[in-house]
Amino acid sequence: NPESQIDQNWDEFLGAKASAKKLPDVFMHGEVLKAVQMGWAEDIKSLVTNDAEFSKISPDLLNSTELNGALYAIPLKAYYWGYYVNNKIFDDAGVEAPKVGISFDELLQKAKAVSEPSNDGTGISGMRVGGDMQFWYPGYANTNLGYYTWDGEKYNLDAPEYKQALEKRSEIFNEANAQYYSDVADSEFLNLNYNNDNEFSVWDAGKQAIRWEASYMLGTWLAWQNDPTRGLYGANIDFIGMPGDKQMMIVDYLVIGKGTKHPEEALLFAKWMGFGAAGYTRRLELVEENANYEINFTPIVNDEALLSKYLEKYPTLIEFQKVIATQKIMFESLSKNVPGYVNSRWDGQFGQLGSETVQIKTVHDQFRDGLVNFDDVAERLNEMANYYYTEAKKQMFK
Repeated sequence: NPESQIDQNWDEFLGAKASAKKLPDVFMHGEVLKAVQMGWAEDIKSLVTNDAEFSKISPDLLNSTELNGALYAIPLKAYYWGYYVNNKIFDDAGVEAPKVGISFDELLQKAKAVSEPSNDGTGISGMRVGGDMQFWYPGYANTNLGYYTWDGEKYNLDAPEYKQALEKRSEIFNEANAQYYSDVADSEFLNLNYNNDNEFSVWDAGKQAIRWEASYMLGTWLAWQNDPTRGLYGANIDFIGMPGDKQMMIVDYLVIGKGTKHPEEALLFAKWMGFGAAGYTRRLELVEENANYEINFTPIVNDEALLSKYLEKYPTLIEFQKVIATQKIMFESLSKNVPGYVNSRWDGQFGQLGSETVQIKTVHDQFRDGLVNFDDVAERLNEMANYYYTEAKKQMFK
């Protein structure tokens, strides 16, 4: 009813519904642990214990929302972060395209090898490195670390791998590398070389060889490579994910509302929308029925038949199949299942830095920009990040 609409954010809406004991049976939430702490999430472990399809989800995903023996959310969609490759650019340059497992340094060299500066807009940019390199690089450099140096129990922001990440970033993000990496170049350089005024559109124009982005862009870009009106036409795109032997995922979750009167039906609906084979099969059918419909995530359950049907539509995804098969996974979506992550990563107070009192995010920004010495503040940074995690965890289980 348009006349009775109320301007509320999602948490305000859920809070109001919880107070009235009318929570949605199934809903999505960006911070699963907040939903747990607020009393909005039902423990569904007993519901899924004997579900044959649920047992086909990888253990990493299954365990990602389990707390003290209770299970509070189920995966809706899972995406990978990593690098896309425009294979046409490599073929035209006579350079072998990068493959899954390539080292980061080798990937940077591949980008340089196909870069072509120009003064008439016809140039080729080697790569968009990606702005959060400093946070995934420690997990690339050390098998025991994950995104943001999380190891499953604590942060390690004073680890040498984080310092290495900042040093590597400093090597890459300098003016001399503008001709190789679009996120280093200013708008004047981008316009002169690629007839584009921002770092993102160079890839869309078919003038970039390697691009950092999440796999949720697969459907769009793979459709564009078959569209003669698009710059990516004929690009023969593949996705190689992270460099090294580990892949990084971001996961969206569904929560079943606390106190639902229809728990079994809620689970069936959540399965249909997310991990269930029947719902995913219907998505595949919609792809066949509608040329404009794309699926931007792979099946969550380990089902070879489903995966094969998905890959049939996208024959250029040769390397992506290796990404999917990778067993070593780190999660980028820590805000959804690590207590206090928002404070540990962004909003928590760090304390005094120079003449100002700053938040944790400011310390990372100043690391990135070379404005503060790592060795001077890393120990304090790590201490505060773990403090916010520990305090949030105490609040959850008090």
